[in-house]
Amino acid sequence: MPDIRSSQIGFIGLGQMGLGMAVNLLKAGFRLRGYDPRPEAMAALRSAGGEPAADNASLVQACDVVLTSLTCPVYLQVAREVLLPLARAGQVFIDTSTLPAPRAREMAAALEPRGAVGLDAPVTGGAAGAQTGRLRMFVGGDRRAFEHCLPMLRAVCKPDGVTYGGPAGMGQVMKVVQQLKNRLTDAVRLEVIAFGLRAGLSPDLVRRALDVKRGCDDRYETLLSAIEAGRGDTLDCVFAEWPYYLEEARAQGIPMPALEALYRFCKDGPKVCRDAVGRMAPSLWRELSTRARPAEGE
Repeated sequence: MPDIRSSQIGFIGLGQMGLGMAVNLLKAGFRLRGYDPRPEAMAALRSAGGEPAADNASLVQACDVVLTSLTCPVYLQVAREVLLPLARAGQVFIDTSTLPAPRAREMAAALEPRGAVGLDAPVTGGAAGAQTGRLRMFVGGDRRAFEHCLPMLRAVCKPDGVTYGGPAGMGQVMKVVQQLKNRLTDAVRLEVIAFGLRAGLSPDLVRRALDVKRGCDDRYETLLSAIEAGRGDTLDCVFAEWPYYLEEARAQGIPMPALEALYRFCKDGPKVCRDAVGRMAPSLWRELSTRARPAEGE
């Protein structure tokens, strides 16, 4: 493979995550061509020194390394319609999106007969991390391709922010662990708070029961303060990604009883919670705080 700094880099998906990463690659001196269907995103890329591509296909044909930052459904469509048909020997495809680990493994396997490599490299850190180059990234796939691309990946992450997890799909597995570390425990905390409030305790008596003080930095207080302020529906547990996590768990035969139960509980609720990347999903707080207990036998 040619030196990564002499390679033509392509970036598909210049949203609130992708644009920040693309701009930081340009700041680090990489040659970058990008595409997004939104004119304002293309204008922002051009003003940062990037080269707008006419479409996804021309970008793939012109680039040695292609990064993507898309929602899961859009990524799978672009992979099926553009990336796989146009992939050629020596190309590296790096997907920074969050998707089910089985889909990441399928993509890597489909690229292999073409002589190309697929790396799953989901990121965490939000739009602010993307803009400031302080993301964390978990990478799965071919180790040699990972090491070849590592200087480029480091340009969008904080120091020591890039971690190699092993074969294809393991980047997505690491992302599941990272996300559920706080999100699953937040879901349980919300259930505790909902029980106390719906059983008749005031918010301050809930605090007394939890042994937390108003205004402190305890996570229970953060959640309870948001609920008191009428922002319960904004409490994001990344519900939109839970089916991805469960797909891998089921594929591996790994029980996740808490996540399975919470997903079934929420999945049919109205989509009123907008997450950090703009996806709409049910609000766990709304379901916990308003739904009636099913009658016996239901």
